[in-house]
Amino acid sequence: MDSFAGATTLPEAVPAGMRQGNTLPGYKLGDVLGRGGMGEVVAARDERIGREIALKRMRAFASPELERRFLREARIQARLDHPAIVPVYEVGTDDHGLPYFTMKRLAGTTLAERIAARAPIRPLLHTLVDVARAIDFAHARGVVHRDLKPANIMIGHYGDAYVLDWGIASVRGEVVLRAVTEPSSTGQTEHDGILGTPGYMPPEQMLGEDVEPAADVYALGAILFEVLTGEPLHPPGQAACASTLEMPCTAPASRRPDLAIAPELDEACFDALSPDPAARPTAGQLADRIQGYLDGDRDLEGRRLLAQQLVTSAYALLATGQESGRALAAQRVSRALALDPQSDAAAVLFNELAFERPLELPPKLRARFAADSAKNVRHGAKPAALALVGLLLMTFASIPLLHVHRWYWVIAIIAVLAHQIGQAVRAYLTGKIRVVPLMAGNFLLALVCSRIAGVFILTPMLICGAMLALAATNTVIRHPWMLFVWVAVSMLAPLGLEYAGIFDPTWSVNAHSIEIRSATFSGSGPVASLTVVVANLVVICMLCWYAVALSRSARDARRELLMQTWQLEQLVPSARVMRGE
Repeated sequence: MDSFAGATTLPEAVPAGMRQGNTLPGYKLGDVLGRGGMGEVVAARDERIGREIALKRMRAFASPELERRFLREARIQARLDHPAIVPVYEVGTDDHGLPYFTMKRLAGTTLAERIAARAPIRPLLHTLVDVARAIDFAHARGVVHRDLKPANIMIGHYGDAYVLDWGIASVRGEVVLRAVTEPSSTGQTEHDGILGTPGYMPPEQMLGEDVEPAADVYALGAILFEVLTGEPLHPPGQAACASTLEMPCTAPASRRPDLAIAPELDEACFDALSPDPAARPTAGQLADRIQGYLDGDRDLEGRRLLAQQLVTSAYALLATGQESGRALAAQRVSRALALDPQSDAAAVLFNELAFERPLELPPKLRARFAADSAKNVRHGAKPAALALVGLLLMTFASIPLLHVHRWYWVIAIIAVLAHQIGQAVRAYLTGKIRVVPLMAGNFLLALVCSRIAGVFILTPMLICGAMLALAATNTVIRHPWMLFVWVAVSMLAPLGLEYAGIFDPTWSVNAHSIEIRSATFSGSGPVASLTVVVANLVVICMLCWYAVALSRSARDARRELLMQTWQLEQLVPSARVMRGE
């Protein structure tokens, strides 16, 4: 309460009745509210207007210097017309010549008491915003408090905050109050020592340097540190001096990692405690940063509550078992995550809806599957059509080079190739595959090809190429046994027909060799040999190209799916990932 606590003893030159404080013209004096070394604050009533006030007066005669300091406090406090600074009503001297001034009577508790009682942090942060704005107001008028600490901040019953004790404040243009450099071990404001309170003074004030507004910002940072951590930045008493000079700046979160201090407040406090006065924010900037956190935190609480309600309603919709309910639940849980990205419940439900397959596919999803299937059919139909065209051209190119003695087989393979080309073109245009006609056509192609080059040349390769195309169809994927049956029939049918004597034999085995012949062509010499080699090479290369095209299409589809999944996971990570757990 008194700016000069700890002052030296003053001469007892006041009459006993005055020292007991029972009379003062125009005022009815009451109980003593606080007392210091040379002054005291008493409750009083201004009888002239019937107002309850607080009266601060000197308790004893003092030197002119001390009287000047006493009245200086009243003038400084009076010139700072701010809601968080106690207004001064009157300044005067009593009948004994001792100065006094009257001011608003406060009722409440100090911030130090609130911190000791472990009061909720949010109201204390609101108090700090009001205090920081009051200090910023004082700085704008050339006044530096120099003794900010929780004990000098009063919180009223209605949350109103007041900055007390302007007795050692410095004023721009006036002679700065100075003291010797030896601080008090009591931790109180000094009169004959360093002006300020160890533990809240910045290093420059501790060293007796000129004190600027940044000194008050350091004190505000120390108070914010104490509010956030529940413990002072520096130890009390003499140890505070060494601690301030050796380690003036400590982040609250590093001191108390168990409290999950908000990063915004941790950074604001750390900046305010910077050893370099020029690096500290202004008091107004510090107030804005704390208020910004409070505004965002208040909005966050509302968003969290709304997110919880959306998740609850999403589960209720899923419980109905209707597909329309699932779609609406997905929309609501997406909104919940947008409102509160750290919601574990929303993240879990979103992952279930996003990555777990529903029991029944909705019509829109089935339509999307159909469109994707059509796209894949077109990707496979184009290289298939080009490969079949290549086989047809190779057939035409081989006719002049070899002797044909079964023209009906040549016509048959040309007709089958033309039919298969037509099927591929149709699949490319419509995006649909008719599996049974495709199997039948490829079976006929393998059968006729066995008449052109035998059962074991070209025919197995054509069967493998057809197998690649058939394996990509939805029907075969659902019923893979169909592919095994088709391969077996396509391979064994020519052999069975030859064994039954319906087809001319195209192969035989003797003691020293395996003989393979064509049932359609004949010829000998380098040209015939080269034709066979080139034909096999062309067919193999076309099948390789077709296989590469299918593999590239499958790879691109997988990459697109993985990329979409990864992007989705980045957009909606779990709360544990967001917290870095």
